[in-house]
Amino acid sequence: VTAAATQAQVDIEVAEAIAAESASADFEFTNTAEQATGSFETTGDAGTLSIEAVPGEDYDGTAGDLTVRFEIDGDLGADTAEASVADGTMTVKVHGTGTTWETIVDAMKRPDEATGDQFDVSVDGTDTTTFDDEDAQFEMTGGRDAGSATIEITADEAGTDANDVQIVFDQGDHELGATINEDGDTITVALSNTDTVTYADIAAAISTVEGYSAEITASDGDQDFIGDDDSPPSDGELDGGVDAGGGLSHDVVFTLAGRDGSEMFSFSAGTSIDQMQSAIGLLNDSTGVSANVDGQTLELMSNAYGSESFVDVKLVSEDPDGTITAAVGQGRRNVGTDIEGRVNGTEATGRANALSLDTATLAMSLDVEAGFAGNIGLNISGGGAMFQVGPEVVSNQQARIGIGSVNTATLGGVSGRMYELGSGRAAGLAVDPGKAAEIVDEGIGKVTSLQGRLGAFQKTTLDSNIESLNDTLENLVSAESSIRDADFAVEAAAMTRAQILVQSGTSVLSIANSNPQNVLALLG
Repeated sequence: VTAAATQAQVDIEVAEAIAAESASADFEFTNTAEQATGSFETTGDAGTLSIEAVPGEDYDGTAGDLTVRFEIDGDLGADTAEASVADGTMTVKVHGTGTTWETIVDAMKRPDEATGDQFDVSVDGTDTTTFDDEDAQFEMTGGRDAGSATIEITADEAGTDANDVQIVFDQGDHELGATINEDGDTITVALSNTDTVTYADIAAAISTVEGYSAEITASDGDQDFIGDDDSPPSDGELDGGVDAGGGLSHDVVFTLAGRDGSEMFSFSAGTSIDQMQSAIGLLNDSTGVSANVDGQTLELMSNAYGSESFVDVKLVSEDPDGTITAAVGQGRRNVGTDIEGRVNGTEATGRANALSLDTATLAMSLDVEAGFAGNIGLNISGGGAMFQVGPEVVSNQQARIGIGSVNTATLGGVSGRMYELGSGRAAGLAVDPGKAAEIVDEGIGKVTSLQGRLGAFQKTTLDSNIESLNDTLENLVSAESSIRDADFAVEAAAMTRAQILVQSGTSVLSIANSNPQNVLALLG
């Protein structure tokens, strides 16, 4: 194959500027809720009293500011205790001597009967010595609410320059800060292992990097990043940056035609190149033309290959300075090319992506993959049939023909094969009816071509050879008759010659016998 088949193509520059977009990325910081806890050494060798906020209740986080204090209340009966929470303080009232730790713990678990259990309280050890310390109090610490924040990092300049810039979070023994490396492709955000900072502080630190900004776009709950407990989000990269895109400078109406038909398109000024591509693509089954975007160029390309495919653009109306006018004038048409190639050194016939050859020693057709250019090697090891069409056993007096497979795995063409029409497959009617129709057309074409080959072989090779042999036979019979007629004439001529010779001999003998008589006559 020396040159692959090409599609027809017409290019249109769509260069008017439209809004560009900056590269950006979102990073979500989260922390989990922690229960507040506290403890103090009890009297009477009972051990250590420990209290912990129950997850999901009001004191998940805020209990870190809760003070627990004990009071002796003589109004309570022996072995009686009660607990209540107000103004950031849990007040535990006990009768005093005679109140066991078990009773106190049970009261602290339920400081408010309306909300149910809010605290887990326990005393290690098994001693049940009664409470006897009027001044005992302690503060619960460590509690915090769950919280999250999404920090969006955005390049200040719109365009694609910041695409793929890496964001690396480095948590270690250092202070909060953000820097960008010399190559400008990595922003490193330093987060302390020990310090507590707000998510707003982190966003502000990132914003100090020249050319980039950061802001909190969503938040919920606690807004603290605590180095000891929290981990930063995974590293990521900025993307989504788009340079100023193409758009039409003027309203335009044009017709677009291809092998499958023609459609009219109307676009208003400011229509982007992507919007034009989408509109043309929706009707590519009606025109046989699809649209691709290459930068600011809209490429109109035929779906099919070869000289039978074409793209034709004709302007209906547009300002003389418009994009379409500048690109194609009043109209432009481009036609595809057929494949070119040789088979065993012999120039083959090319049509679209198919090569065919018909010689005395080889008759074949070959579908070549779209876009292929190079050498193809294949061996025909068997199959087909050979017909002796001449009297001598030589290749130019023999004819060969083979029939390729016609199952669903082979019927079709460059668009696909028949088996792909099955339900749920790539060319099923519910998936891509346009492609399904193309495959059916190619399959019909392949069967029709096979029928044509067989019919042509029968009529032009076998039938014509039979007629030729019949004519030859008739000529031979006629020649034989002529030859036989020629032999009879020879024999007749020979017999006549013999008769003439006999007659001549007799005449000569008669003359010879008369000579003596003549001499005697003279003497007398």
